[in-house]
This record gives sequence, structure tokens and C-alpha cells, in this order.
Amino acid sequence: MLKRSRIVIIMSITISLLFSLIFFAFYPRNLKANKIFIAAGESGTFTGDYEGDLSIMYIHDASNYSSWSYENSSTNIIPYNYTDFYDNEYKLESVDIRAVNLENPNAIGNYTIAENTSSPVNLPNAYAFAQEFTAPELLRINNISIYVDFILLRPCYFDIFIYDENLEDKYLINDYIDWGWVYENRFIVNEWLSIPLDTPVLEPGEKYNIVLKVWFIPGAYNETFNYWKVEEYLNSNPDKGLTRFFDGIRWHPIYLDNRRDMLCKFSYTEFIHPSEIDLKYSINNQTIVPNYQEDGAFLTYHLEEEPSQNMNITVFSNQTIPKLDVEIRIYYTFLIEATGSYLVDENQIEWTIKYPFEDISMMWPPPVFFLFEKDWTFVEFKDPDENVMNEVYFGSKQLYNESFFGITVIFTPLERGIYTGTFFSPNYCHSILSNIKTESDYIFSPSIQLGQVIQLEAVIENVYNEPISGGIGQLTLKSPSGVIIYNGTGLTSINGTLSSSDIEIGSNFETGNYEAEVFWTNGREIAFFKANIIVVAPVNILFWVLLSVGIAIISVSSALVARKYIRQRNWEKSLKNLFVLTKDGLSLYEYSFGVEIQDPALISAMISALTNFVREATGSKKSLRTIDQEDKKVILYHGNHTITALTSEKDLPIIHKRIKKFSETFEQEFGIQLKKWTGETSVFKGAEVIVNKNFPIDVEDQIIRGVRGKLVEFRYKLETMIKPRDIISLMREITEFISRYRAIVNQYYIDYYFEIIKTAEEKISST
Repeated sequence: MLKRSRIVIIMSITISLLFSLIFFAFYPRNLKANKIFIAAGESGTFTGDYEGDLSIMYIHDASNYSSWSYENSSTNIIPYNYTDFYDNEYKLESVDIRAVNLENPNAIGNYTIAENTSSPVNLPNAYAFAQEFTAPELLRINNISIYVDFILLRPCYFDIFIYDENLEDKYLINDYIDWGWVYENRFIVNEWLSIPLDTPVLEPGEKYNIVLKVWFIPGAYNETFNYWKVEEYLNSNPDKGLTRFFDGIRWHPIYLDNRRDMLCKFSYTEFIHPSEIDLKYSINNQTIVPNYQEDGAFLTYHLEEEPSQNMNITVFSNQTIPKLDVEIRIYYTFLIEATGSYLVDENQIEWTIKYPFEDISMMWPPPVFFLFEKDWTFVEFKDPDENVMNEVYFGSKQLYNESFFGITVIFTPLERGIYTGTFFSPNYCHSILSNIKTESDYIFSPSIQLGQVIQLEAVIENVYNEPISGGIGQLTLKSPSGVIIYNGTGLTSINGTLSSSDIEIGSNFETGNYEAEVFWTNGREIAFFKANIIVVAPVNILFWVLLSVGIAIISVSSALVARKYIRQRNWEKSLKNLFVLTKDGLSLYEYSFGVEIQDPALISAMISALTNFVREATGSKKSLRTIDQEDKKVILYHGNHTITALTSEKDLPIIHKRIKKFSETFEQEFGIQLKKWTGETSVFKGAEVIVNKNFPIDVEDQIIRGVRGKLVEFRYKLETMIKPRDIISLMREITEFISRYRAIVNQYYIDYYFEIIKTAEEKISST
């Protein structure tokens, strides 16, 4: 009898542990995704109206400048509103406050690296030379002088670049701090050349490099030279830093580097770091410490609500300052409310937002943003004539105490009417829990017995796993035969939990898989999820003993499934490029998920050749599905008319599924064009919509790709131009574009940008 009791106790403990395993295997608390996961079963559809604060944001900006001369404070009164030509009232939304150019009393200085020109030393020819130095103060270089000696029969540019210490990690024309040049058309020169600069502020004690390159006309940086001369010391004490030359592949120290430096010197302006003088801002009598950067203090201040009185801004210091420039950039906004609706089904949560645009701006391009929610994914944007607008750009926008993304249009004229934006949003629910009611509490259980009373709980959380309260939702429970046994409406999320009332599972109910469904929204965020709940008949202890063996098997397989889904999380981050080819290997369409600018013709030829080789070498009639090269994969899908190839860092089942869906949709959408294709790839331009639906990426990546696409378009236009006037006009357009997206261009596309500049110069010089 005692032995039997021990068996019962052990089995009870085993069952509890196994249920715990099942709970953690099936309850994906940290497995969030940006797409809806729907359990198998009949799908529902929900529609409704958008109830947030989306609008068209018209922006008017103004500036307020002041300069200090031996002062310690200044006060500016900023009007809280602005009325435009059409009597529209713009309200103050934010200000950018810059206090810069904190010059030292002894502001001008000179720094010599080497200056004895009595017996200059020649170096072997190289493509570039670099001289390292250590910044003596917090300074900005105004002018660099280098000593050169040459005889040259054609004009050239002497280009000076300032790099940081890590020169070995830099490309020759990428990641520089500043760039200056001087044009030289004299045949014989033996003197100091002066090159003006206006560098960003250099940090004291940090090492930097002065790099000289020569741009030959006609030509480029493609010839060696040794015009820059070197001073050789009697010993190594005066050595100012590494002196190197570039052989076209890498940098090398010069011979006797510890006793030689390039002949160069520079003048500079010395600055005071703002923290040394306790530079602060006061906004409406609230003291704020700004961000200190180099020679200035910076602050972007957003109002939390619409103002009704003017803003008082005071910049002050604990001491008198010889010189300080204060610039306050003022931003006013005028809003026209947008309307919208949502459509929810088992595939996605889609929002359609209507923006009633009015041309009320005197500027071009109009400073206007079509706002959409920060966590939505952009799909497409249409003009009042229902044409898809591809020339759109994005930016993060603050509106009082809320943050949005905004669509803006730069180069396409806008017309009065209704613009339409389509977006996908994340799902705010990923689990429904079933709790058994006890005498004092509710206890979670993945399966329910007939005769028990339960409560359903839907977890409402945002993409950051933060609980969301409020809103209105409903919970339903259907029997295996589809009968609705509970329908709770008008429910509110409390601390991220949407709870049903008590549900009695009567002893006369049927057993099997019950389907629980939740729908919840607060007008701008949505939760939609389905889950299966197992309902069983009451069983005795012998049944539980037998069931425990089955549960153990299920829990192992479930853990494998869970690991499979964990491995597939963030799959979209591994995507690189997508190519659609004909069966003969010709390129139809290409798309980049990142920042790479690939040669589609080269990639297409490689994939086609490799596919044919494998088929012929193996004699197999099956098509090649994957090419695996360590951390790079090429995943292939062979359709009826096309081959789709996707380069990726991972080979995952979800990617195979997505590429199959994309290929089938592509062939369905462009079936007529594929059958009558004459070689014109522009007919497939609309395929980007299909890409976005099957391979969603975040807005930041879309911005980066948008800049890339515009640069490619500029390059194509430039190559077709002949007249200098047209080229110069295009370069002005490029310059304006670059000024808006300089950070992205500098980080990802600086080489490509310089190629455009080089092409433009060559075209102008040849005419």
C-alpha cells in the first residue's frame, strides 16, 4: 500500500513537471513578431475606423540669431504662433537651440609639423601621402600649408583630406573629417601652397592625419606623384607622428619615419568646451543642461502641448565669454486631420488613411508631412488620382507629446485632393491563456475538463513587450462543432490583460479542440489572435499515468518546434538581394534589402550558369534550390516562367515559403508581360509592392533604400546628358538632395556619390 502511494506521488509530481514544460513550450512570452499568427481554423474579418491623431503636418520654420561679445547671457522671446498668407494659424511645436563658436580669448594659433625647407627630401612616387599629428587644443583648422616642388605640364588639383587616427581602416575618399583643395595651373612650382579649410572641431590630445592626393586634369586620382617634400631631422625627438605613403593597396611607413615628417603647418582657431563655462539654457524659467559637443551646446526642445503664450529662452554662462553665436531654429505646425479605417484578417492588419491635402504653402518643395503611426510599416502612397507615388521619403516627426513617422514628397508637385496611405501594423496579442477557477483563484491549464469553470485571458502588449491598457475588445469561445458558447464584448484591457467573465464548461458539452479568439483595438493599435484549448472528459489517475508518457513525447516535439521558431526569429534581417530571372538567365527585376549596389546582370549570369552546370553534371531533373557558401546563401525558386533568387545570411524554411509566395504572385501579376517580354525591365517596376508584402522590412531601411534609388537615378540621368548646362542643373539638384540626406550618404553611399561627381567633372571637361 505504501509503495503504491509513493508511485501515485511520483506520478503526480511528474505530471506537474510535464505540464510546466508544456506551458513554457506553448506560451511564447518572448516570441514577439510583427505579423499576425493565426491558429488553424476559420478566419475572421474585422473592420473599423482609425481614432488616433494622424494628420497632415504643414511646417513653417523661422530663425532667431544673436552673437555675444564679452557677455554671459542673452534672452529671446519666441512667439507661440504664426499666421500665414491664407490666415492659417501655425502653433509653435519645437525649437532647436545652438550655441556655438565658443572662441578662446587667444583664439588664433599656429601649429608646425615641419618647416625647414633648406634641404627638402624626396620620397618615392605614391598615390597619396599622409602625415599624422596630435591636436594641441580644442581647435578648428583654418588653413593648411604644404611645401611642394614639381615641374608639371598640365593643371591639377591638390586635394587635402583630414582623417582620424585609424587611417588603415579608411578608404581614400571615404570617412574623411574635412576636405579642401587648391587648383594649380603653373608648370613649375617650388614653394608653400596654402589650402583653406574649415574643419569640424578637433579634440585635444587626439591623433589625426593630413592626407594629400593629386587630381590630374584630365583624369582622376589615378597617377603617382612625389611633389610633397619631407624634412629630415638630426634625431627622432622632433618627430610629430607617423608619415606614410599609399601604394594603391595599403599604407606603408616611409623610410626613416622616426626622423622624418612632411613639410606642413596649419593655422587654427582655439575653442572653449561649453562644459568648462557651465553653459545652460532656461526655457520658460526651467533650467536645462544641453548636449555638449566640441565647441557648442545643442538642444532640441519639443513642447508637450499646444502653447497659448510666448516662449522665453535664455542662454547663460557662469563667466563672460569673448564670443558666442546663438541660433534658435523655430518650428511651427498647422494640422489638417486625417481619417482612416482598418481591415483585419488572418493575413495582416491593414490601415487605409485618407489625407485631405490643401496647397497652402508658399514654398517649394512644400514643407509638409503625411503622418503615420511610429510602429506601422509603410506599404504604398497614392495621389488624388489613385496613382502610386514612388518618389516619397520618410522622417521621424515629433508632435507635442507623441512621436510619428512622416511621408514627404520632394520632387513631385502636389495637387489639392485626397492622398491615400496604406500601412501594415503589428499585432498586439500573441497568446490567450485558459485559467481554471478554484475556490480562491484562477490557475493556468493548457487543457480543461468538462464540468470546470474557466476564464480566458488575452495578453495585450506592444512590440516592446510593454502592457497596453484601455481600448475595447471581445473574447469568444467556440466548441469543436463551431457553436459559440461564450461571446464577451465591451471588454477593456487592464495592465495588458483582457479577461473574460467566468465560462462554465458544462458536463454535457462535447470534448475536443475549442477555439478562443480575441479582437481588441484602441483606434490606432490592434490585437487579433486565435488559440486552441483542449477540453477533455474527467479521467482517473490511471489515465493520467498512461497520458504522462504521451505528454513527455509531445513536450519533446513541442520543444523542437519552439526551438525551430526561435531560430527563425528576425529572419528578415538576413535578407540581402532579390533577383528575378528568365529561364535563360536574363535579369527581369532586382531589389536590395540593404545598402549594397549590386550588378544584376553579373549575378543573373552566375546563377543561371551554376544552375545549368549542376543539372548537367548530376543528370538530375530536379532544379537547384540552395547555394550555400558559409555565411552567404542563395535560395532559388523555379516558377513556370521565371527563376527567383534571394541572397541571404540564413537558409530558413520561412524564407523558402516567402520566396515561393513572391514568385507565384509575381508570375500572376506580370503573366502577360512575361509572355510578350521584349527586354524592357521597367514593366516590372511595380513588383516592389509584392516584395513589401512578402518580405517586410522596417521604415529606416526603406529610407536608406530610397536614398540609394535616387542616387542610382541621378547616375543614369547623368550618363545620358551631353550639354554642360543640363549637367550643372542636375548637379544642383543632387546637391540639394544630398544636403537633406547627408548622414545616410556619408555612412552608406559616399563612394557612389563621388563616382557621380567624377563622372560630371569628366563630362564637363570633355565638352
